[in-house]
Parts: sequence; C-alpha cells; structure tokens
Amino acid sequence: MRYQEKPGQLLALGSLAGVFAAGVSIMLATHLPSIGGSANTLAFGISAITIAFLNMGWATPVTHHMTNIGGLAAVAFYPVVAGAKTITEAGWNPGAAIAALVIGMVFGVIAAFAGELSARLFLARGNTHIDPPAFAIWVCNTLVAVCLLLFQAA
Repeated sequence: MRYQEKPGQLLALGSLAGVFAAGVSIMLATHLPSIGGSANTLAFGISAITIAFLNMGWATPVTHHMTNIGGLAAVAFYPVVAGAKTITEAGWNPGAAIAALVIGMVFGVIAAFAGELSARLFLARGNTHIDPPAFAIWVCNTLVAVCLLLFQAA
C-alpha cells in the first residue's frame, strides 16, 4: 500500500504499533498473570479488526503483524529484563516495563520492514499469494524466540 511502503512510513507505523502493543501486553500480563503469554493477542486483535475497514475501502494501515510481534517481544523479554523467570515472579517493575516497551517498539519496526520485504519479494513478483503480514509474523516470531534464547544464554 502506497501509504506504508516507504522507510519513514514503516518506521513510524512499526514503532507506534510496536510500543502500543508492548504497553497493552505488559499491562495485561502483569496485572492478569493468568493470561501471561497470550497477552499480546488483544493488541493484535484490535489491529486485525481494522482490516475490515480496509476491505470497506478506507485507507487503513495494516499493522496486525507489528502489534503481534511487538506485544510478543515485550511479554517474552519482560521477565528477563526484570531478572525473573516468569512474569508472575517479576511483578510490576517500572524499569523492566520501559525496557520491554523499547524492545516491543524495535520488534514492531522489524515486523513492519519484514512485511514490506515479503510483499515486494512474494506478492509483487510472484504468481501465488503468500500473505506478507503472515510471513512477517512467522519470521519475526522465530526471531523473537532466537533472540530470547541468545539473550538468556549470554
């Protein structure tokens, strides 16, 4: 989409969607620990609903891959940066929350660029449909898991 294909547009959308999802996910995970690892689905769901507006002809940005990954990264790294093993053990930690917000924002930007890259590689030049946001979610979810393992091993 022409309104989310330039680097500046992707940077703005990815950082805002990522930090929004990270904040919502951290608040849900720390205040409702029973939902813990699936706290990122609320922000993902909100941004996925906006696709209905896109289908109605409104110029709505596609951000569900950014919010999914931004929230996932924040929830995954929150206990690590808090020095705990689980979100429940970490509790509410403002320093860890700020670090997790930044991590969620960074991964939101990575997901934005991964979505655009996959659109240019597979959708614009292919004869089949590989959904760019779904591809970005798959790649970035794996990236979050690998980065988490590397960070914990260090």
